[in-house]
Amino acid sequence: MHTGIIVPKIAAGVDWRGFARPGDLRDPRYAASDHLAIGWGEKAFFLETPTWADVKLRTVVASATGSDAVLLHVEHLAAPVTGSDVRAVMLSEREYRRLAGYIAATIRPGAGLSGLCRL
Repeated sequence: MHTGIIVPKIAAGVDWRGFARPGDLRDPRYAASDHLAIGWGEKAFFLETPTWADVKLRTVVASATGSDAVLLHVEHLAAPVTGSDVRAVMLSEREYRRLAGYIAATIRPGAGLSGLCRL
């Protein structure tokens, strides 16, 4: 029930490899995957809400009003396959760089795109 954005680790001059380093993983073998799934949101949604049936009113209220308890979820993945749970969004290089810049700024305020790009 959680949503994330899946990005290639290297594309359009954007390099996410330094963001999710192998040494930061419990099992560094996952770093060999060529994509990252990035999701962020209210802590209770990630930790206490595996299905819609588990949603609690206090979690919804905290999410809707701006909770300070926010988590970032990053997962190393193989190239995604579109299906009922995965939708493809085609972006131009410029649009992708803009999206990557937004994600980077959201994760690390003020970081912008420069920390991810090798120009």
